[in-house]
Amino acid sequence: MEHPPAMLRSDHTALAVKNLGLSREFYEFLGGRVVSKPSPHFVEMMLGDLRLHMVKAPDPEAKASASAPRLEHFCLSVDR
Repeated sequence: MEHPPAMLRSDHTALAVKNLGLSREFYEFLGGRVVSKPSPHFVEMMLGDLRLHMVKAPDPEAKASASAPRLEHFCLSVDR
């Protein structure tokens, strides 16, 4: 028996950012709105249909590549 194709859609995208406050301000300027409780380590925003998670990047001294924003993860949801 064949299964119907699963429907994939973006659930959220997470970015590791050096400065959470400045990143939040930038995405709010673009029209984003915060939907999570305030935290010094995490912020969840809605930017149009995109759910964006931002997490504080590791200390740049501990990892040289952490000085620039990077994709933390990309999450898909599957409807069956």
